Amino acid sequence: MLVRRVLVLLMAIAVAIACSEKKGPVNPPACDCPYQGDLDGSGVLDAFDVIATIDVVANGHVDPVDPACSHIGRADCNCDCVADSADVDYLIESAFANGPRPCNPCEAGNECPRVQVALLLARR
Repeated sequence: MLVRRVLVLLMAIAVAIACSEKKGPVNPPACDCPYQGDLDGSGVLDAFDVIATIDVVANGHVDPVDPACSHIGRADCNCDCVADSADVDYLIESAFANGPRPCNPCEAGNECPRVQVALLLARR
């Protein structure tokens, strides 16, 4: 079982490397992450978003991703490239304690270098 997972992960990394090789000028897609921290997409940071973030962090629920913001999930409120308890705390402060809004993943320095294919295959 472990050997199979390692082979799948290695295959995914090889595919990601092959796909990332530049073959001429490439225009990156426009980044648009309007619902960062707003997991239910209601336009308001509220208790429902905090509960949904806890479900992502503690219960392994799927972290929603905006179509034009595929490099980061909505539950990653501080743009550290992982949804964890720090994001729950951050979102509680944003929603209820007049804290800062969730980060903007489209700003320089907030990019998350991920191999999406490897992550998806490793979860199987």
